[in-house]
Amino acid sequence: MLLAILAAAVGLEYALRDHGPVELEKQDQAAPDKPVSASPAPVVTRPSAPMVKSVPQTPRKPIVLEDVVANADRLNDPNATVEEDLQIVGELLRIYSRHIGVGPEGGLNDEIVACFLGKNPKKITFLGADNAKLNEAGELLDRYGTPYYFHPVSAEQIEVRSAGPDQKLWSNDDVLLD
Repeated sequence: MLLAILAAAVGLEYALRDHGPVELEKQDQAAPDKPVSASPAPVVTRPSAPMVKSVPQTPRKPIVLEDVVANADRLNDPNATVEEDLQIVGELLRIYSRHIGVGPEGGLNDEIVACFLGKNPKKITFLGADNAKLNEAGELLDRYGTPYYFHPVSAEQIEVRSAGPDQKLWSNDDVLLD
């Protein structure tokens, strides 16, 4: 209702401004049966909206956290221990969560590694793509050549397990990230 009143007011203002005052025709006094002609109602048009140009978005350049990638390159160092390796993996997970806001998507080793390699909402790289600790399937390997086992315990916590020297998960020599 308010819109109709507003449109009528705009139309009247348009008619008065652009065409001057409206004059009514005088009826011929001698011919009362003659029809009165009325001028057509003014056409109200809305002003055209300005053209908005769409600017194509350039793809976001990947961000590489060089110091984090360098730290990850220390995985499986012959002078380190499996516990130190697990600490590095845990640090990757913490840094990822701090930068992205949530933990890596998925729970499988290759899914988490893909997130570390830049397949995340912010396109941040935490792990070098040429890291020698990755197998052909894109999984992160422990120092014994076995893929780490990632188990999401909650939205904030992921358990990381190395199969240990016997290369068999769930045996007595498995090592867990504390």
